[in-house]
Amino acid sequence: VRSLSASGQRVEVVVAGDGYCREEMISVLSDVVGAESVRYLGAVDTGRLYEDFYPNVDVLVVTSETETGPMVAWEAMMHKVLLLTSDFIGRRFEGALEDGINCIVFPVGRPEVAAARLKEAAKHPDLVDRIRERGRCWAEANVSETVMLDATEAILRKAVSKRTDTRRAALAG
Repeated sequence: VRSLSASGQRVEVVVAGDGYCREEMISVLSDVVGAESVRYLGAVDTGRLYEDFYPNVDVLVVTSETETGPMVAWEAMMHKVLLLTSDFIGRRFEGALEDGINCIVFPVGRPEVAAARLKEAAKHPDLVDRIRERGRCWAEANVSETVMLDATEAILRKAVSKRTDTRRAALAG
């Protein structure tokens, strides 16, 4: 946020959620972009996230060193929010998030690169729209509620089947 703001880009930060660092985070963000540019929503239920929050967010920034799979990233992608993510450990191995295809990636610990990548992307709205749409398609195909429920059901069926097979083998033996 500091790097983006310093680059001259107008930034509004919307914080949804709550935690023990809330006051410190709001204070730091207010110092960086101005209190008038920080909106704190507090804990937000899923309905409000889907109806009011995601549809009004342009970019979700995830800065983890180790993963980008928090549910918030997948939910944001399902709502065509541009995902700006660090190049976390395992990103390439997973193969889910592709830089310039369904998200924008920056090196871990390099917020100035994140800001520069986002500022450059803003010059190409058609490209950003394509990245958002591909992100939505990927999320719908891989992490939507239906896909996750189907995968869970398949795992449970497999587990029950193995247990049944083991019992049959024990009875036959």
